[in-house]
Amino acid sequence: MTIDAYALKNLVERELQNLSDVRVLSHIRGFLVEPNAFLLHWDYGVPGQQFPCWVVLADPKSNGAIAYCEYGFERWLRFFEQNLRVVKWELLPGLGAARVSLS
Repeated sequence: MTIDAYALKNLVERELQNLSDVRVLSHIRGFLVEPNAFLLHWDYGVPGQQFPCWVVLADPKSNGAIAYCEYGFERWLRFFEQNLRVVKWELLPGLGAARVSLS
């Protein structure tokens, strides 16, 4: 199944319903963005292989983001970019699994 922006917004809302801490929920909602698609390189397949991903949360201060990927990345992915290239990423079991600082 290929997801679109509308379906992804509904998925994000369902994921956020799993959060019980209103402070964390409010903090995450502050970083939500309109889902936008991009191609991300996959280092474990054929050289040059890319998969479509959707950014749903972005923090311009840290250049960090959370994306949803249907292929290769196991769904939720947190990554950091520098000069429009992903320099670090990790898989997340769900959207609410991202470590959030409330300081």
